[in-house]
Amino acid sequence: MVRAHLQGRQIFKFGLLRKKDNKKNLKIRLVFHPNGSCVFSALLFLYQTVVCNLKIEHKPMKLVEINKVTDKTEFNSYVDFETHPTSELKCLNCQNKISINFNNLKKHQLSDFTNLSEQDAEKISDFIKEKLTEIPNSFLDFYCPSCGIPTKLLYESWAGGKHGEYGFKLKNIISGIK
Repeated sequence: MVRAHLQGRQIFKFGLLRKKDNKKNLKIRLVFHPNGSCVFSALLFLYQTVVCNLKIEHKPMKLVEINKVTDKTEFNSYVDFETHPTSELKCLNCQNKISINFNNLKKHQLSDFTNLSEQDAEKISDFIKEKLTEIPNSFLDFYCPSCGIPTKLLYESWAGGKHGEYGFKLKNIISGIK
């Protein structure tokens, strides 16, 4: 039990806390009056309860080189455009296969559009910045259709060659873990 001798009106501010649901900051401000000392313990208990309930839970992520997930790691417009080969990616959590083709990669080339929720995209982006020294210029992200785990495929887009070729080289895959 904490006891405090209050003289006059006193204001206590307890930093900023993050809410889970809408990412807004919650500022707790307690105002005590000289006759409110019996309320202090109840308010302190309330503050401790709020702090305990607002702890952010970080789910672990997994970074894997693409060779361990699929056999086809390179796409080329000169070779692959008419045959439309696919790359079968295995989910790191449930081993479900997901097909990625040339057009999927072309659609998301050099784009910043994400198919993930803002919270999941932010977590994966932070993880990538922490783990990778060279970040590829393109990505394709999705939720696994079977287990719902957020997944991000990182790939490098390139252009050049004597036939006006362009293509993609798959680099890494990042996945959440249940």
